[in-house]
Amino acid sequence: MHRLTEDLELHFLELAKVKRKKVREMSRVERWCAILVDNLDDEEKEELAMMNVAYRDVFEAADKFAQSDKEYQEYLARESAILDYNTNFIEGQQLAKEEGERKGEKRGEKRGEARVLELIKHLQKAGRLNDLSAAMDNPLRREKLYQEFHID
Repeated sequence: MHRLTEDLELHFLELAKVKRKKVREMSRVERWCAILVDNLDDEEKEELAMMNVAYRDVFEAADKFAQSDKEYQEYLARESAILDYNTNFIEGQQLAKEEGERKGEKRGEKRGEARVLELIKHLQKAGRLNDLSAAMDNPLRREKLYQEFHID
C-alpha cells in the first residue's frame, strides 16, 4: 500500500509539471490532468464546467467532498428532501390520474346507460321491438338507431 501511495505522489508531481495552457487550447487529457492536480482557477473551472457536464459534475463532487461534516449532512438532507418531494409529486400525479380515469369511466357509463334507455323508450313508443332486439346484439345497428332518433 505504501508503494502505491508513493507512485501516486510521483505521478501527481509529474502532472503538475505539464505546461499551462488556456483551457480552450488544452486537449482532453490535459484538461483532466489540470483537474486532477487542481491546477485551475475558478474562472477556468467555470469555463470547463460550461464545456462539458462531466467536468461540472467533478467540480461539484469535489466541492461536496471538501465540505465540513455539518455542511455535508445539510447537503444530504437537502438532496433527500428534493428526492422525497419529487417522489411524492410523481405519486400524487399518478393518483390524480387514476382518480380522474375512474371518474371519467363512471361518467361514461352513466352517459352510455342514459343513451340506451332513451333508445329503448323511442323504440318501445314506436312499437319497433325487432329493432330493439337487433340493437342489443349489433353495435352498428344500435349506432344507426341513435342517429335515426337523434340521440347523442
